[in-house]
Amino acid sequence: MFYKKQTPKSGHVRLQVEMASITDQTLANAKALRGGQPITPIEHAETETLFSEKNRDGETVYNHYHFTEDMSQLDPKAQVHLMQLFGQILAFNELMEHPGVETRLDWIAANACFFERYFARADFSSALLAETPEQDMQAQLQDILDADKARIKDTQATLFDPSQSASLLRQPIPLMVAVGKPYQEGQKFINGVYFSAEAAPAVMDWIASLQAAPAQDYNPAHA
Repeated sequence: MFYKKQTPKSGHVRLQVEMASITDQTLANAKALRGGQPITPIEHAETETLFSEKNRDGETVYNHYHFTEDMSQLDPKAQVHLMQLFGQILAFNELMEHPGVETRLDWIAANACFFERYFARADFSSALLAETPEQDMQAQLQDILDADKARIKDTQATLFDPSQSASLLRQPIPLMVAVGKPYQEGQKFINGVYFSAEAAPAVMDWIASLQAAPAQDYNPAHA
């Protein structure tokens, strides 16, 4: 495995470890499928535990993750993409013998790899907010980019449809911001992914609109 199993307290570290494990399992399944060997379900932690952690006061908070390019604007869609990823893992585990498994494996591998490298940017993102000296930041960023290159190269090499690599492995990988809130009545876990009481209704409405839409060509992101 790319990472050894561990139980770190920080939510973003646990998610990075989990994404690395999911990527490894997906790559192993792709290799097995090519070799005519049986594929296996993708295992992962109880996802609801991945989105909660203790703050400095010992209070449990629930994290909503955001994309950002420069810390000035936050895009909350990271949480929606995480929901889609865990949903696709559930679908893969249920439909391993059905047509389209190669496309689904490509999608899961690319997105798990993306999020593995996204969560690897957590410390760098925090250092930006702390205004760490630029020289230290450059060295830290270079280490991240070198790790990105190696991991993405391995993932791209396993894709059944190499033409999809550019769109599946999104570049550049954004920085990470977590917004944690204590428990709220009305918060929901959708596909095991946390959404606040304010965000949950909009996400549920969006899912309902997808389910009500006419059937379209196979798209793993919406299956």
